[in-house]
Order: sequence, then C-alpha cells, then structure tokens
Amino acid sequence: MLNGEAKQDPSQVYDLYQRDLFEKNNFLPDESCLSALLTASSASTNHRPILWGQLYAPQVAIHEFKKHVVSDTIDFTDLDSAHIYPGNQLWQKYIGLLSKFDYIYELSELIQWWTKIKFTPNKKTLFSLLNSFPIEFAERYIIHFEKIKKDSVSETTLPSSTNGEPTKQPETSGDWPWPTLAEFRHHRNNKL
Repeated sequence: MLNGEAKQDPSQVYDLYQRDLFEKNNFLPDESCLSALLTASSASTNHRPILWGQLYAPQVAIHEFKKHVVSDTIDFTDLDSAHIYPGNQLWQKYIGLLSKFDYIYELSELIQWWTKIKFTPNKKTLFSLLNSFPIEFAERYIIHFEKIKKDSVSETTLPSSTNGEPTKQPETSGDWPWPTLAEFRHHRNNKL
C-alpha cells in the first residue's frame, strides 16, 4: 500500500506510515516500507524537497532508515525484527536519495557502515555510491582499493575447515567488486 501511495501522493506517505504501522498496529517497518519512504521522500516541487510536517521529507526518511536498519555487527541468527538488513536495491535507493539532496556526509559513511554490518555491495551498488561522489573523491576510493588488492601478497587464510578446505578470512571492503578506474570512467561517461 505504501509503495502505491509513494508514487500517487508522496506528501501523505509519512502520515500513512505512522498511522498504519505504529498507531493502529504497532508493527515495525520492513524493507518495503523503507523503500516506499525513500521513494516518496525523493519527490520535490520546484527543485525543493516536499515537507512531512515541519521537516523535509528526505530528513525524515534518512532518520527512519538509520533507526530501522542494522547499524553494527550483531549475531545475525538473533536478528530481531526491529532491524532490517537491506539488500542492494534498498541501498541503491538510499544512495539515490542522499545523492539527490546532497547528503555528502551520510554518503561518506556508507563504506564504514557496510563494513560494520558485513554487507557486501554488488558492483551496481558500488557504482551508485561512486557516481554520487565528486569525481576526484570517487577516483581516490578506487585507487585506494586497487592498491589494497595489489599490495595483498596472497589470500590470507585461517586454519582448514573440517573438509580440508582453507577457511577465508571475513571479507573487507577491499574484497568487494570495486570497478577499475577505466570501468568507472566509462560508466560515468555513459550516464552523462
């Protein structure tokens, strides 16, 4: 219901979200609810974000996203329903909102956030993030991670598992599918 309303009347989505989820049912939002908030809060009139109450909709959506998304390493077997572990599509939508309204600080925190929660973004999500940064900043990230990959002498392994295979160390941001500088430049030029 929220996703339909997000497209039809984005100015009413937050009221509906609060009324139907919290006031009437005491439910917690899921990934679909957060997606609807992000979609609706991206709406603008005369190049200005819409208001939800006295606040700009993007501010409210960002607050709700941070409130309901996993923010630190936890035991995921005990993941309670109050915390959502978003997939790549929701992260891309969040990045799009942050980028559209120039929330550069929040964008700059994403790599650290993903590392903390052990999220491995796909290449499309990394492209979304890198394209949201000023080009010099994005290229510095790519160069940094290319250097990390180049400098790593060999894959670090832990003792063998029970089947005799080496056990990989947990992934770090250097292990993500970062694009090369050439891929990034090609992708960015094709988007412009």
